[in-house]
Amino acid sequence: LYVAAHPDDENTRLIAWLGGALGLDTTYLSLTRGDGGQNLIGDEQDELLGLLRTHELLAARARDGGHQRFTRARDFGYSKSAEETLTKWGKEEVLADVVWAIRTVRPDVVITRFSPQPPNHGHHLASAILAAEAIDAAADPKRFPEQLGRHAGQLVGPHQVARLLHNVPNWNQKPGVVDPKLATVPRVDVGSFEPLLGVGWGEIAADARTQHKSQGFGSAPQRGQQLEHLQWLAGSQPAGLDPLQGLDFSWTRFTSSTVPKARLQKVQALVQQASKEVAGGPALAALPTLLALHELLIELAPTLPAAADQLQRVAELVAGIAGVHVQATTPLAEVVPGQKTTVTVSAIQRLGTPLTLRKVSLFQGGEELAATGPEATLSADASTVVVLEAEVPASVRPTTPYWLQQQGNGLLYRNAQQAELGLPVLAPPLQVYLQLVIDGKRILLSRPVVQQTVDPVHGEQIRQVEIVPALAVSPREDVTVVPLGRKQTVTVRAQAGRGDVRGQVRLLVPSGYVVQPVTHSVALSDAGDVAQLQFQVTAPKSAKQRVVAKLEVDTGAGWQPGVAVREVRYPHVPLLSWRRPAEVVLQPLELTLAGKRIGYVPGPETRTAEAMRAAGWEITLLTEHNLADANLDKLDAVVIGSRALNQSPKLAQHQKRLWQWVEQGGVLLVQYQTQSRIGPLKAQIGPYPLEIGRDRVTDETAPLTWLDPAGKHLTWPNQLTPADWDGWVQERGLYFASSWDKAWQPLLSCQDPGEAPLQGGLLQARHGKGKVIYTGLALFRQLPAGVPGAYRLLANLLAK
Repeated sequence: LYVAAHPDDENTRLIAWLGGALGLDTTYLSLTRGDGGQNLIGDEQDELLGLLRTHELLAARARDGGHQRFTRARDFGYSKSAEETLTKWGKEEVLADVVWAIRTVRPDVVITRFSPQPPNHGHHLASAILAAEAIDAAADPKRFPEQLGRHAGQLVGPHQVARLLHNVPNWNQKPGVVDPKLATVPRVDVGSFEPLLGVGWGEIAADARTQHKSQGFGSAPQRGQQLEHLQWLAGSQPAGLDPLQGLDFSWTRFTSSTVPKARLQKVQALVQQASKEVAGGPALAALPTLLALHELLIELAPTLPAAADQLQRVAELVAGIAGVHVQATTPLAEVVPGQKTTVTVSAIQRLGTPLTLRKVSLFQGGEELAATGPEATLSADASTVVVLEAEVPASVRPTTPYWLQQQGNGLLYRNAQQAELGLPVLAPPLQVYLQLVIDGKRILLSRPVVQQTVDPVHGEQIRQVEIVPALAVSPREDVTVVPLGRKQTVTVRAQAGRGDVRGQVRLLVPSGYVVQPVTHSVALSDAGDVAQLQFQVTAPKSAKQRVVAKLEVDTGAGWQPGVAVREVRYPHVPLLSWRRPAEVVLQPLELTLAGKRIGYVPGPETRTAEAMRAAGWEITLLTEHNLADANLDKLDAVVIGSRALNQSPKLAQHQKRLWQWVEQGGVLLVQYQTQSRIGPLKAQIGPYPLEIGRDRVTDETAPLTWLDPAGKHLTWPNQLTPADWDGWVQERGLYFASSWDKAWQPLLSCQDPGEAPLQGGLLQARHGKGKVIYTGLALFRQLPAGVPGAYRLLANLLAK
């Protein structure tokens, strides 16, 4: 069990090697789903980013062969200490989750990515601390006793980990060169070559690492020797430099009063025999041995969790060696509760092995919706087709990630079922189960029900079927600012989940607010059809606090709470959907703009530009392709989005033109950019030298001090007060300037508790008649979150 804090913290080289070269089940436990990080490829933040990064981890595991688990901890952004992290999460609750992972995965070895010794990210430190404490707690039946017993058929008991190791970082080591400090630390070479695959584990690991695209972790294949050092921390101590020396990975280690040693010796012998038969080829020769192994595991599964773990994997291995391919398809990618659906199950065996299809069942959750009748014999290279028709129960909830179904408490997600805790995803909404008989032995296979289409460019496209509402109503933005004194448009996307949807949609606003129209009528002919609805909302003049407006729909059964959907679409992950109550937060905003015409240079995200447009700015998007010809004279200011200069290095070619425009009276504001060993910044921030560091203020409530309290930026066109710093989310800022030319004037100072003040979060330089501003303040989070003070501050900074 490899333990760290975030998606992308895991060592894919070690995971690939442990599973591929040694044949050891290896699981990565990420304490969080990465929801508090930044996104290099798009707009997703918070829960949607966590959803994306969850599936990037699954894409990585599909390549390096590992398994994936989580705790309920939320990634709340950068933390500067383990104490802060464990206090915010609630140490006992997250410790219980790590214990649950150990008791259900039952590892012989736990490996930590990080040391518990600072300095490091507080989440990183916490992951090492929790892993060490969880090992002792997992073996103690008095700790978290509510976990013990059967959960969804799984037997969970105390578990003793044999050894705790620390994967010493090698980021600064040269290939093939051992740091003298590590000369006595146990090590393994994970760069070995696998002739059967024709690649080395370092090449497979690079492909896995590259799946973390939202974090910009594309990696080149590594070949040849690659040493990983595994320092012993606790448990049995290895003799010599082999970190796994002395550990028993055989089945006989599970001997107990309920599991005779002789039966386990038989399992071990069958595993070894099947391995030899597969290696000697043809693989089909191993079929009788694997069937015997499967039967023995069925016998042991009720009292031996390890046997239960392997049953489905051996069944799939039997099917694969026998040449069996099964697919369950339906013409509908989305099914509405109460709707009838047809599922076509196609089974084919391609090696001539005598097979009988005994039963095919369609399940939704734990309920069987339909099943086949008589047995059918699978002929060689001929598909056997079974058609199932069923109605999806009207009580079924729309498909959504299970950890987002309930409102979290504090910084933990909530789970309804203990058995679900830590799983990356739950089983598909619709599944088929097939009973196959081979040589008189029964195996059970399961397949998700999917929609199969063919794209003329990309070929076969597979989408897992989802349960959806008859009419989804999704606000364009989760938070909408409502400038006082004018109407604000709330745009809602209405989408049909089935054909011939007719009904009405209304937006319920709190007392004092006015909405027009009161209702919208909707008539959509086909499933997937979309209508754009616009409601005009006016806030009362006295409004100050944010309120929640709720969408309701009536499709013939009376008014019901609406369901909104947010989708994540990228080529490296499947289509991801998050369905939740259809609500929009209305944030009253008192704001004066001195210059409305803004050129915006987008980085990976564009939500900041959309939030500015909603507040009244007129946004013109500028890119590396149109900046050369853009008429800057028509603009009052230009804003460069977060990490735009990192993502599009060619923007540096246009910097001098922008600076010349500033000389004539323009205003240029650059949001945070990054400078690192992995991604060096190739563009200069402004006409005067300025270096970007890694300083940040993580406490979103940290006080800020204006260094020039008489400055115009405090009074024009909005009178700023300390209240404008209220309500900020996640952090004050990040990637502050670390050094700068005297032409730059720091405008404010802030710091995390107990630290020295930082002045690199907001700097301004006069250049001719205009000004250039660099800010590490996290405007990219605050504006989409509707923080009024962030809008008012930005308006003042952009004013001439």
